[in-house]
Amino acid sequence: MLMILDEIIENKKGEVAVLKDQLNRFIKLPNIEDLFPPLLDFEPAIRKDKINLIAEVKKASPSSGVIVEDFDPIKIAETYKKSGAAAVSVITDAKFFQGMLAYLKNIKETLSIPVLRKDFIIDEAQILESRMAGSDAVLLIARILDANQLKMFLEKSASYKLSSLVEVHDEKDVEKALSADPRIIGINNRDLDTLEVDFNTSFNLVSKYPELRSKVLVSESGINSRSQIDELKSAGFSAVLIGESLLKSRDVPQKIRELFA
Repeated sequence: MLMILDEIIENKKGEVAVLKDQLNRFIKLPNIEDLFPPLLDFEPAIRKDKINLIAEVKKASPSSGVIVEDFDPIKIAETYKKSGAAAVSVITDAKFFQGMLAYLKNIKETLSIPVLRKDFIIDEAQILESRMAGSDAVLLIARILDANQLKMFLEKSASYKLSSLVEVHDEKDVEKALSADPRIIGINNRDLDTLEVDFNTSFNLVSKYPELRSKVLVSESGINSRSQIDELKSAGFSAVLIGESLLKSRDVPQKIRELFA
């Protein structure tokens, strides 16, 4: 039986084949950059002196099912911005997270803070697609890329002026990421194979690899209290990526005040 991550990647390969066929006519254009929307700078937004919030827009997940029944991505993103989020993360995977790239496009056209595209990027065509959709940054998951792919995708993103958040979960991921030398590293406390969350993953990896502190560090998943955020700030993290604890809250602005006041 395939693990959920394997299922996602197999499905993504089919999506990428279709995407590459669609993009083929654009890639050959001499002035393709004329098609790109204006960018906002993701990295400075999440590395201010305080610990910063990257708030996630998503309808569903494999671990939780449907999270938001009455899903209005623009309204959610606007609430995040008004409540002090430094950036928003938009999940665009359709089959497993019920996301759409159109959600990111619409949010980008509405908001004046950076937008991170969160998807399973396995091909450079997805990076071009992200830039054309208006993404300011892309997620690169170390677990699903080999070292050469990760380095090439970082270079390709930079060529489009996109920031890259390289996500790691374990020691093997960290070593792969550090060898590629990204500016931003996110530690995901959720195991992508079992979907279980261990908040201590962030601290364990920073303790074992102190060189991580030279990066812009983001902690992801399982963050739902002010004490956790205080601990992460003390450990050298610049930002936290939070989705479900906000989305499941009856009062999102109050929840953000509770976490960051």
